[in-house]
Amino acid sequence: MNVLPRLLYIIQMLPSYISSKIFKQIHSAIRAFLWNNKRPRMELQKLQLPIQKGGLGIPNFQFYHWASQLKFVSEWVKNGLFCFPDLEGIGLDTAQLEYLPFLCLEKVYANIKNNYILKNICKSLSAIRKHFSIDKYSFSAPIANNPDFQLTCTDSGFKEWREVGITKISDLYVDDFIKSFQQLKNEFNLPQAHFFRYLQIRSYLNSITYYKNGVKNSILDNIFIKAVVLKDKIITNIYDHINMNTGVVINIKKSWEYDFGVKLDDQQWIKVLNDAKQITKSNKSHEVQYKIINKMHVTPVTRSKYETCTTLCFKCKKEAGTYFHLMWSCPIILSFWSSVLQETEKYLGVKVPEDPKACILAYIPHAPTRQFSINIQN
Repeated sequence: MNVLPRLLYIIQMLPSYISSKIFKQIHSAIRAFLWNNKRPRMELQKLQLPIQKGGLGIPNFQFYHWASQLKFVSEWVKNGLFCFPDLEGIGLDTAQLEYLPFLCLEKVYANIKNNYILKNICKSLSAIRKHFSIDKYSFSAPIANNPDFQLTCTDSGFKEWREVGITKISDLYVDDFIKSFQQLKNEFNLPQAHFFRYLQIRSYLNSITYYKNGVKNSILDNIFIKAVVLKDKIITNIYDHINMNTGVVINIKKSWEYDFGVKLDDQQWIKVLNDAKQITKSNKSHEVQYKIINKMHVTPVTRSKYETCTTLCFKCKKEAGTYFHLMWSCPIILSFWSSVLQETEKYLGVKVPEDPKACILAYIPHAPTRQFSINIQN
């Protein structure tokens, strides 16, 4: 695939903001291509999930755009590293730029509306927060020069807090509770003269619901915690983190558990999903197995819901044609599976259990050991 690298090259050059409308058009074209302009049998969002979550790993171009934008920001967060400080910092001081992704952007935007780089970065950050329902407050927000708490911008005493190591709001907490002033004195050697400032910041934190429920990290916080220690593949790692936390879930595993009457092991299920992609180099085989795993074939029972037809199995014509019946419990299909397993054992010396989990999904918790004496006949 050469479309993604071409697009990434463009969006990495400058932190330009691309509206979601453009990406909807791109994803619409991808959807039409995948399903040959027919009605999709699965949402594109699910197909864009990583393989271990049941998707096909189809690129989400909007997430790649966000990841490229966040790569710029990760350089700022990483020890205050600025490639072009005279350009990047217009409208904000160094401390605010380093903590930009953790600030209330509404109060920052007025100062940077003439800064092309920061303006577009803020738009992307706002879009990410909206998409993932991330609160505008953050425990990674700075103590000094925090525009949401205006007093910290005018009182130079809070800069002394930063100098002694109290840099962000999470530094004021221990075990999900605000530290006492005595604890801060002992830990950071704060002078007694700062007690009133402590009361002010404590009152501010207690007035905001978000800070009352204990220290927690948002998706953005976790992205930067991970990104600041990376040396390469930053965009890929940020993209993977975003894609793993979309909230989109494929619940097909529960459907198979209902059919089999047993609970499937999570790790073995991930192996089933990975094997569907890795067990062969044939793209056609990948497609067939993926459709089977996700029950994407139309059965008589499914067809009867939108047109007048029988629900009986089109092979045995005796029982309801559910997906599991067509794949396993139909007497004619069972006969087919028996012959397949016999031939497998005969030629490969491997005894595969006559189990629907093994035959349909290759779900074998304890895989059989292959024998060395393989009987191959012409």
